[in-house]
Amino acid sequence: MLSSSHDGSSPLTIAFTPFRVVCANTLSMALKGATGDKRLTVRRTASAGAPIEDAGAFLARVDDLIEQNAEVFRLLARRSFRTIEQDHYLRTLFPDPAETAKRNRRGASLKLSPGFFLSGRHRRTTAVSYPITVVTR
Repeated sequence: MLSSSHDGSSPLTIAFTPFRVVCANTLSMALKGATGDKRLTVRRTASAGAPIEDAGAFLARVDDLIEQNAEVFRLLARRSFRTIEQDHYLRTLFPDPAETAKRNRRGASLKLSPGFFLSGRHRRTTAVSYPITVVTR
């Protein structure tokens, strides 16, 4: 995998990874998984020439890693699924939207209900909590 922001905001990264990068999420997973000798990072500086020359040696190591994993890759390529295994895999990967929505509604109500504490005979509410999700980018 080769990753570059093209505007200089992030380093040039070459990594050996089993992930097929198709979006920011899979790029993040690939970069987190590629550490040590499975990753070469070159910061965009005036002296970036020397690390770029190291890329040849890095790619030779990646070639060795591919050879080491070749038998596993071949085994996976030869593996066939029975119909029932394939159905289970596809249902897990692509769940029924109606069932997912039902589970999400049930899960949301379960997340809220522990926040309500009832006490005494009058079953009054003594505390309320709400789950908060923050997404930033």
